Amino acid sequence: MKKSREPMTVGRLAAERPAAAAVLERLGFDYVWQGDQVLDEACQAAGMDVNELLELVAAEEHSQQPTPATGGANLMERSLTELCDHIEQTHHEYLKVQLPRLDTLINWVTEQAEERYEVWDSVRRIFRKMRAELEGNLSSQEWVLFPAIRRLEQHGKRAGFPFARFSEPIGKVKQEHQRVGEAFRELRRLTDQYAVPSDASHSYRELMESLQQCEKNLYEHFHKEHNILFRKTLKIMR
Repeated sequence: MKKSREPMTVGRLAAERPAAAAVLERLGFDYVWQGDQVLDEACQAAGMDVNELLELVAAEEHSQQPTPATGGANLMERSLTELCDHIEQTHHEYLKVQLPRLDTLINWVTEQAEERYEVWDSVRRIFRKMRAELEGNLSSQEWVLFPAIRRLEQHGKRAGFPFARFSEPIGKVKQEHQRVGEAFRELRRLTDQYAVPSDASHSYRELMESLQQCEKNLYEHFHKEHNILFRKTLKIMR
């Protein structure tokens, strides 16, 4: 008897059909934090027919061309090693530059704040805690998890790994990413959705724009790990 095909999930749709990401975002579907939700169930909860959603995705595919910046439609076709390299070069290097820069901007805005100093002091505290966790996450991935994934691809299941099951470090990474997502939601709340007052300084405007860009990059980053790299890795280990 043939095994039944695994159900289509929101995250899998975004992974296998990259143009779907833009459609899902417009419609309010979360394909990272709720990426494991079955697509039929997600559409039902949103009061939408799944065929209608797929038609919108097809239309988006027809009008959209993949770009090198997002990895294009070939990410699912890349090897595990290529995916690890792509994520490190595209997202890890971005964070290594942007996190210290954002820290400096937040510190400057906080020190200049008067009436909203307490709010900005909270922004600084939340960001610095998140930065420390993200930098630890990048380090553990580059020194432990990604080398193990590369060994798995090169030598198979019998290769030596520094953990009993891949689900352990992957689960830990996802929990860390969840906390990062929660931190950004709180940063959005404290900054009124990154609002920029008419009399804001250049540094304030730069900070709001940079926080938005960082959040967007992280969402894309986590999508590639959760829905593509990690899913492909765990599939090999079944």
